[in-house]
Amino acid sequence: MSDVILGSIMYLNTREVDNLLESIEGGLVEQFKEVTRQTKGKKGEGGVGLPGTGLGFKGGLETVNEEAHEVVKKQTPVSRLAALRKFLIDNQYVQYINVVDVERRNTLVEGAILEVQGELSISAFEELSNVASKLLSFTTTFSGLFGESIKIGAETEQAIRYFEHVASKGIPVYVQPEKLSTARRGFDFACILDPNNLRVARGELGGKVNVLGRIKKVPARNEVMYLYELIPGMAMLPGTEFKALLKKLSRSSQFSITERDLRLQYPTVLLAPIAMYS
Repeated sequence: MSDVILGSIMYLNTREVDNLLESIEGGLVEQFKEVTRQTKGKKGEGGVGLPGTGLGFKGGLETVNEEAHEVVKKQTPVSRLAALRKFLIDNQYVQYINVVDVERRNTLVEGAILEVQGELSISAFEELSNVASKLLSFTTTFSGLFGESIKIGAETEQAIRYFEHVASKGIPVYVQPEKLSTARRGFDFACILDPNNLRVARGELGGKVNVLGRIKKVPARNEVMYLYELIPGMAMLPGTEFKALLKKLSRSSQFSITERDLRLQYPTVLLAPIAMYS
């Protein structure tokens, strides 16, 4: 794992990086400090005479002062991430996962730090959000032309606007590592990306990535969860209203998004992302 070089940084939670740096015993702040010592010398001519003897000598005089200077090296968010990652690797505090099977999943515990390599994909929730926005824009723009045939109710409009607001707070994604060649089944990791921590455009999210993060939850086999519920504010939208909105949006689009499409499917594992790089 140590040979994985931090390439293009797609996502970086600097607050979580700093929290981890500060929590490490002794901290890693010292890695960014450099103490240099400078010796200064002063030379000059002088003479020493021995009273009553007429004897004496001349020579050079030298005084030495030593000064210590503490220099703080330049820090950047990426340099702090690199220092944290190196420390985690060197001290074996992080598990590296690039191939999976269900047996590997059984060893995972909440709170553990992982670096996961896999294919990044956007969840169906993002597609649903785009459909909602397009529907609202279309009905608002062309209501005068098509009249009641495309009109949506006030409650539905408010639900869509709130849905748009919530969707801007988080991006649900999946990271799928390769399945072990001898395994019958693999599993993926799901996480919510905070748009404020993105370092690329939303449309550039995809492809093979490495994600550094903490295990948030290892759901049980029969546990029903929805990834979108982890987006801040989403829990305030009543489930009945969301299901009604989902049904309406499905009818209004050329494709069908069902409630099941938005569920976390076993054996998916929830990951709280710290950084993502390609």
